[in-house]
Amino acid sequence: MNEDLSQKLKALKKTLISLTEIEKLIIYNDYDELTAIIIKQIEDEVIKPVAKKSTNGLIPPLYLKYRICKIPEDLSTYREEILHLHPDLKISEYIANPHLYKSHRHIVQPLSDLLKTRPETLLNIMSKNERAYNIWYDEKILDDSKTKSIISFLGIEKRLNYYLTPEPFFDYVLRNHEDMTVLIIENKDTWFTFRKLLTKNPEKCCLYGRTLDALLYGEGNKVTKPGGIEAYAEEVLSTNVQFLYFGDLDFAGIDLFLRVCKANPGANIKLFTRLYHEMLGLVELDKLKEIRNKQKTDIYLDEFLSFFSMAHTDLIRSILNRNKYIPQEVVNYPILEAMLKTMG
Repeated sequence: MNEDLSQKLKALKKTLISLTEIEKLIIYNDYDELTAIIIKQIEDEVIKPVAKKSTNGLIPPLYLKYRICKIPEDLSTYREEILHLHPDLKISEYIANPHLYKSHRHIVQPLSDLLKTRPETLLNIMSKNERAYNIWYDEKILDDSKTKSIISFLGIEKRLNYYLTPEPFFDYVLRNHEDMTVLIIENKDTWFTFRKLLTKNPEKCCLYGRTLDALLYGEGNKVTKPGGIEAYAEEVLSTNVQFLYFGDLDFAGIDLFLRVCKANPGANIKLFTRLYHEMLGLVELDKLKEIRNKQKTDIYLDEFLSFFSMAHTDLIRSILNRNKYIPQEVVNYPILEAMLKTMG
């Protein structure tokens, strides 16, 4: 067991080791034998004492801490590889730091090979996952944060020529045409009620003077995915889309709306204020329930309230200050059926 101590020490990933840890790696009969083993490892430059650490107080003394002397890694093979990478890749950093190339190699090598042997592949646009498999035979690799940083480091993002596929939403599209109005609905029940009514009579799709062309179920936080709504509008619907948002009147519902807007700065998203007016008019304030689950309250309310008149703003603040809420389900099937008008 003691003969391969050197190999065991060098194989450890850490650089510092205690005397106690070394003792667990060997078999010895007495202190003199332990001392001889430690001195041999020091003489062979496998370990060296950490002078700042104290000794064990015995005679002869042994230090309590040692540094493992790692053999410098031979990077000559990597240096040779770097010099043969495709010239379109930024290799100067790798020449100066072969260790960096070693950690990036699994991304860089297949990319270099593609540029050398089949660059025409990059002329044809593909989806992100298709491109990932096309280069690395791993359809998910471009989702990895390390891969993204390496691609950015190489400065070759645009050359990969791929498109993002929008996250599929639960939607119901009545008409897909040049100018569309899409209602984003926070809760599944309300979305299904709208869908049921519009399926029953698709011509009765006008609400407060707005013709609804599609319904989108937000599916909780899914709707706040960065660029998700923008991609959905561009890839699934027409390019000129007005989004209207309708959700619960509580901190969580308001926060969802604000995050949807922030995550999709290029989308035309507005609050469907008239539906919130309807919610406020349908309830008796003294019968409102308290918010059941703890919600984040330090949200930017002013942005949400800017869609309302002063009177409605005061009313909403009063409800929230009392920790009360109005679920969008207050606008139920018969109420909504009476509100929907025939498209004129």
